[in-house]
Order: sequence, then structure tokens, then C-alpha cells
Amino acid sequence: MHLLTEVTQGALLFGPDNKLLILQLPNGPKGQKSDGKWLLPGGRLHVQEKWIDGLLREIEEETKITDVEVGRVLGVDNWMGFQQPQYGVYFLCKTATPNVILSKEHKGFAWITREEIHQFPYLHPHLPALLEMAFAEKAKQLG
Repeated sequence: MHLLTEVTQGALLFGPDNKLLILQLPNGPKGQKSDGKWLLPGGRLHVQEKWIDGLLREIEEETKITDVEVGRVLGVDNWMGFQQPQYGVYFLCKTATPNVILSKEHKGFAWITREEIHQFPYLHPHLPALLEMAFAEKAKQLG
């Protein structure tokens, strides 16, 4: 048996001051478990879309940031989505743009430090560990 899955990509996007960008979901009309939760910029990969193209498209759609340099894959994960299994691939990225213009998909954003990771309720329980890994990788690059 083959299951249909949804493939997503996420950006561990470092800004010019070496903080990571996270986005906040809006509250839905029925009080959903995703209300107000935080996640990474990114989203679904379209059919036959290349990984990097999809990631850059999603970042621009969600934040209007266009000067993104995509690095290596830092992590891969899978979980049960609302209707089907999902697989996520997470890329280390950087931008020189500190300004974020949110789409209607999100109600807030934050550029966070490593010390601030655990101050936010995340949509996926694996995100704090992934954010920690991203900051550890950034520290290695810096020095």
C-alpha cells in the first residue's frame, strides 16, 4: 500500500543580526490547536517544483523577503498532518533583510535568539530541537 503524503520545506532563516525568523499562525474561526502557534517560514512543495524554488517562493509569499541564500539541509522529519502524513525538509538559510511584510497566512513574526527558543508555543513539538541545532551550526560557522 502506498500512502499519499504532503512534502513541505522550512527555512531556518538567519537575519543580519544572527537571529532566526519564526512566524505566528492566526486564530481560526473554530478554535483550532494551531491557533497562535509558531512555525518556520516555508510550506508545501508543488508538483514537479524544485526544492530551492519552492522554498524561495514560500519565503517570499509569507514574508516578502527575496534576498535569501539557501544553504544545506539541516534536518528531515515526518509527522501526521491534519489529513495525511507529512514530510518536512529544513534548510539553513540567511538574509540581509531584517524587514518582514507578513502575508494573510500569519499574524506575527519574531527574530529570536537561542535563549528565546523556549518562550514560544510551536505548532510542531520538534521545532525547538531543530532551532537549537540551527544555532549550534551557526556558532560553528562563526567560530
